[in-house]
Amino acid sequence: MKKVFTFFVTLLITATTFAQSPEKMGRQAVMRDSSDNVVNNQTEKEEALLTIEAKFIDFHLGDASHYTFEDVSGNYWDFSRSNSKNFEFSRLLDEAEMNTDNQGWGSAKELQGKWFTISYSFEERPLYQDGPMGTVKTIQEAELIEKEEALLTIEAKFIDFHLGDASHYTFEDVSGNYWDFSRSNSKNFEFSRLLDEAEMNTDNQGWGSAKELQGKWFTISYSFEERPLYQDGPMGTVKTIQEAELIEKVSNKNKANSMFSLESSIMKEPLERFVYSGNKSPDGSVELISEPIDPTSNKIIIKSALSSKTVEGVYLSPLKNYWSENGKYVILDNVDTYAGSGTYSIVLLNVESLKYVSIDMDQLFEGVDVGDREMLYVKNIVWLNDQSFFIESYVGYLGYSGHPGIDTNLKNKLGDKFANTDDIVTLPTRKYTIK
Repeated sequence: MKKVFTFFVTLLITATTFAQSPEKMGRQAVMRDSSDNVVNNQTEKEEALLTIEAKFIDFHLGDASHYTFEDVSGNYWDFSRSNSKNFEFSRLLDEAEMNTDNQGWGSAKELQGKWFTISYSFEERPLYQDGPMGTVKTIQEAELIEKEEALLTIEAKFIDFHLGDASHYTFEDVSGNYWDFSRSNSKNFEFSRLLDEAEMNTDNQGWGSAKELQGKWFTISYSFEERPLYQDGPMGTVKTIQEAELIEKVSNKNKANSMFSLESSIMKEPLERFVYSGNKSPDGSVELISEPIDPTSNKIIIKSALSSKTVEGVYLSPLKNYWSENGKYVILDNVDTYAGSGTYSIVLLNVESLKYVSIDMDQLFEGVDVGDREMLYVKNIVWLNDQSFFIESYVGYLGYSGHPGIDTNLKNKLGDKFANTDDIVTLPTRKYTIK
């Protein structure tokens, strides 16, 4: 009978231990003074709490507790403990969900994705079980708030829709940059359409572009979402159209931010002149900086000893920057091969006025039969003088884009020409003069 009683006592102790929230499972310390009297470890004066507004992402229990939140700027916050009386962000898992990795604990699913005002403090605690002491962030209070995610906006022209192993809504902005959206929640416009039976094939999978919207301009409000990157693929961040508003806009990239224009002609005999590329101007007085603003676009900053200015309307990450000899102009050379686009864009920028003009890439192909070749390569950009330059380029076949579904379609279309870098067509050298 004594053994049976001992067994039930052991069960009771175990159940009591596992019923505690994760952060209460650590060792409990009792502080005593030099006379061996128990000391209350709460000070009379409480520290002021810090606050943030953040979205609850998840909870996981490793060798310490981790309450993960994301604030409005996209910064992640890792709290080691929660004393919130209103919300339990962690939950004891059902027996079927328990394993050695989660140690029986997971996230409160009904709170994930919701926004809170989090009041927190810093405390001195073990950094992990049986670990050294350190400073950790502790949630003291949590208040649920209604908050809509801020949407980003662009003005862009609808190019097309195609369905591969994922959806692709393609738009082009005023700078000639292409935007690939993976989903559209627009209630006003359907950019995709179900094709007629005669148009359907294995490549388009029965879906195509809404022809009446192609070439029209929209204000696109979009957000980033965590979704599978393609069918049965890994999770990743994708751009989703949330709202679309039709706007009247002249389809001319150069009108957006230009106080100069370019005159183009073909050069019969190119001459070597000034070639200088880099992030800094030839005399080193001006620096061009490309900083990411989201996973797919960058902002351009022109920095000198006296100022640092952002170029409005140019969102790319140049491969090379070709400077004029006087440092007044710089040509940004950019290529995008994601999703098989093979899209090239070249922007001429006046670094003093921050005005720019996008070069019409179709001009480089004029009068040349390139067949199925779509991948443009710029061999060189050479300045003849401070007002004129020429571009040497060639075109080849598209290759690997990093997008499995589109790569499969390209291989089926091109056969042994896929990613063939030897079979190229040299394009005429074209001269441009700044007016």
